[in-house]
Amino acid sequence: MLWRIEPVHGYSNLTVAAPDFALSVVCMVKGRPEHAVVICPFSDDEYLASRGRGAQLNGKRIRVPKHYTIDGARIAMGLPESALRSRLLPDHLTLTQQLAPRVELMRASGSGLLDMAELASGRVDAAFVLGLEDQDLHVGSLLLKESGALMGAPDGQPSVSASQPLMAAGPRMYKALVKQLKPHF
Repeated sequence: MLWRIEPVHGYSNLTVAAPDFALSVVCMVKGRPEHAVVICPFSDDEYLASRGRGAQLNGKRIRVPKHYTIDGARIAMGLPESALRSRLLPDHLTLTQQLAPRVELMRASGSGLLDMAELASGRVDAAFVLGLEDQDLHVGSLLLKESGALMGAPDGQPSVSASQPLMAAGPRMYKALVKQLKPHF
């Protein structure tokens, strides 16, 4: 068993006193995340997830939304981190070009983990994270799985790694996104 703590997600927000930052703790057992906590100090939001036991926001069970079409969807997707921008910016632009004409909203919190948490709690219909850190991947994937999300790459490949874009949504929305995006990735 290994506990990992990340004191700041959304560092650039914290440096200017913007509220979208968080800290996280994850318990790893045999290399897999078993328990995760995300605390957002300014909003007082506390996300919890345990493998096989679901996910919660402030003590209430959360599920991804049942939105099933790209039209009118709310999407969370930020710019890639500065160090990864030259490599991942083409993916960001492709996603924006394919989705922006059809969605209602594209928002960026400044933290990939918070974008995943927003999806897990139903505040957005899909999330894209370009450039994951290991802690984001461990905590975020547990939150997403336990809230009913599917996740993978925009081309539909189910494997997720820190080096590729992550796409996540409820099952029907995920299938619609793969259908729209697969030809472009």
